[in-house]
Amino acid sequence: MNITNDFIRTEIEKQSYEISLHADDERIAESLTVFQLEFALSNCEILEQYPNDPRGESCLTAGISPDGTPVHIVCGRNPLGHLVILLFTFQLCQSGKIRIQETYKRGIRIW
Repeated sequence: MNITNDFIRTEIEKQSYEISLHADDERIAESLTVFQLEFALSNCEILEQYPNDPRGESCLTAGISPDGTPVHIVCGRNPLGHLVILLFTFQLCQSGKIRIQETYKRGIRIW
């Protein structure tokens, strides 16, 4: 069963999710707070589904943090079926200005 926006929002709302160590290291390195991450996921759009990932079903999402910064987040499920935040990154253009429009419309992979 694919991960849906409703599933992500519900898990964030219920605080029934976990952040992988890798994603948490990235979050800290980029100075992104847990609140900003939750905010972006609460309003995210799923760009790609990965139902056959050998590590388990996952998806690539794009959301906007409270300050307007676009954030890409890869989400999966843990063995109990709850949301797991696996990876995140910012999408910036060369000039340093945000270009989320391209991300949403073209589904650019960022890793």
